[in-house]
Amino acid sequence: MGRGSNGAYLAEKYKADAQAFAETMRPLLTELILDGSNRLPYLAGKLNAMGIPSRNGGRWYPASVSRVLKALGPSLVAEVKAGQERFFDKLWAEVQAGRYDKIKIAT
Repeated sequence: MGRGSNGAYLAEKYKADAQAFAETMRPLLTELILDGSNRLPYLAGKLNAMGIPSRNGGRWYPASVSRVLKALGPSLVAEVKAGQERFFDKLWAEVQAGRYDKIKIAT
């Protein structure tokens, strides 16, 4: 095995590990985005405040959040949209039923 093929193997392994880490972050990032913001500094700050280590075990920065979001790609966008639709479907059902005391909207 030559040096070039080992480098390609390591690059693929790094990419696969990064994707696997991103997938572990998917539920939490989806929840954070649905709870209020998709701004990278906000997400990095929330992850740090929660004590969630980044992939390298350190703090989160906007760039590290961006890399994870990029790895998750369009499927994360679809999950967020589905979550928003579920929220508005529940909200509309409460409005139609006249249960205004059940409606909770964060400000």
